[in-house]
Amino acid sequence: MAKEINPIERKISMVAAASEALTCKKKNPKLDSDRVIQHVSKNVLSGKDELTKMGMIAAASEALNIAERQPHLSDKEILRQVMGNLPGMLENIGS
Repeated sequence: MAKEINPIERKISMVAAASEALTCKKKNPKLDSDRVIQHVSKNVLSGKDELTKMGMIAAASEALNIAERQPHLSDKEILRQVMGNLPGMLENIGS
């Protein structure tokens, strides 16, 4: 079992997962969101505690949803929105 990480590290991990999801989707535009999340799960979740893993998946999903709803936004703008939503995401997953 992975050791629990502090809240700042958890948020950084969540933003990293969101960024990875956006990068994967750009490189593979035909992939659906589920496959992108699978990619994120395989590549960035190892060694994280369960709460962080859930947060990372939530952040990646949120980034993909924002990108789909607002395709004119840059990755930086999407990540800024994701960062603004982190407290709510963490509250929803039981932090």
